Amino acid sequence: MSFLRRLLKSFGAASPIYEAVKPSVRLRNERIGETWPVPPELMLEVYVKDPTARAAVDYLADQVVGAGFYTTAGIPEAKEAVDEFCERVGLDEMLQTTAREVIGLGNSFWLKVLDGGKLERIVHIPPTNVLRVFRARDGSVRQYELLSEGRRVRVESKRVVHFRWNPVNNEAFGTGLLRTVCEAMELQVHGVSERKPLYQMKALMQEAMVMQFLTHSSPNQLWVLPDLPASELDTEREGTVAYHLKQMPPWGARWLSNRSGADIKVAVPQVGEGFAAYVENLTDEFILGLQTPLPKLIIKRGFTEASAKAAVELVERKVVALQRFLKRVIERHVFAQVVAEAGYDPLKAGVRLNWKPKRPELRVEDVLDAFESGLIDRDEARRILADMGWNIQA
Repeated sequence: MSFLRRLLKSFGAASPIYEAVKPSVRLRNERIGETWPVPPELMLEVYVKDPTARAAVDYLADQVVGAGFYTTAGIPEAKEAVDEFCERVGLDEMLQTTAREVIGLGNSFWLKVLDGGKLERIVHIPPTNVLRVFRARDGSVRQYELLSEGRRVRVESKRVVHFRWNPVNNEAFGTGLLRTVCEAMELQVHGVSERKPLYQMKALMQEAMVMQFLTHSSPNQLWVLPDLPASELDTEREGTVAYHLKQMPPWGARWLSNRSGADIKVAVPQVGEGFAAYVENLTDEFILGLQTPLPKLIIKRGFTEASAKAAVELVERKVVALQRFLKRVIERHVFAQVVAEAGYDPLKAGVRLNWKPKRPELRVEDVLDAFESGLIDRDEARRILADMGWNIQA
């Protein structure tokens, strides 16, 4: 037996090239399928109920698709076909939802609705309706298992547009910002099974702060009434002094006494201090997991202009990357099919999705026409021409 053969035998059977040698808990199996690393229901709940998480996702989504898009193409007729399709399906509105799901959940899904074998429209699939992904041994996606009208159905992969952002270790599902704050971390520490998800620790910390406020915001009171009969100390019998003291509302009451020497002592408990650093550390970890410093930039004092600018620049890089990702998926899986079914070669047509509204290019003729029509005066026309690069003396 050759050295190479003995070496390969020592490692056992080879794994498919797309698959990790040490697979995750969710086995990559054609029959079993692959499920979400973190349930989408949990991530959506955190998005809806946690202000910081929602602010981070919404801000990034607004930066990515908020300004809208336009299309360009080398063949005008192909561009018209794509524009008509985008208008019919409401692509601009769909992108608002898709961007939030891609950023928050790492995944978004569209279903292609066919009519006579041709692409008629696309509809959004709620993430909670996507149950499993079935892949072949070479890693290609074969089917999606969806929940439809209470039944599990399987749809061929060519019918689904899957926006899979940042798949970790080639998982079938992508990874969004909310996975980091929703997933527990297993610890190899004796007596400690796992670290709680960040969203849970944050919520528990906030609940503890509320309980601490309710417990210690009002001081305890010690009422000293000399010669008070023991019968008046029964807190459960209505009519006694002790009963009425127990029933006194937290915002206070007024009492009269016919006994001299009555006294009220206020006892203010000494609560623990030094928790501010723990709170700030956990808050910073949560915001760091969301990869968006803007929420803290808005509410935190002390940011300099330079630090604020640096934070904005960090976000801009992520925005550009997300825009490029959405653009490529839509062009490859939607625009190309629309152009081909319209009778044009997608490569020659070159229909492209571009972000932000396209500004018309200003020409010298436009400036002269505006001057002759009286829309601008002579000085304004000279200033505009100077901005266009004309060497005009003042």
